[in-house]
Amino acid sequence: MNNSGYADRIKILMSDETFKEVIQNVKNQQAAVFLDPSSDVEDREEAHGIVRALGKIDEHFQSVLTDEKISNRR
Repeated sequence: MNNSGYADRIKILMSDETFKEVIQNVKNQQAAVFLDPSSDVEDREEAHGIVRALGKIDEHFQSVLTDEKISNRR
């Protein structure tokens, strides 16, 4: 896979307002689970897993962009 093309697509995705809005809405919904006194342990664990997964996706995006910057400097 052409890493530069992949990084370019990630940049486009990260700058897309709809994508950013969807991710923020999911984060807000999951945060609401933690603030809801009626949520049970399973609900909180699921919300935690979703928030962690979104974090892993962001880490992957940042890693690809960092790798591209390093590669471009060589």
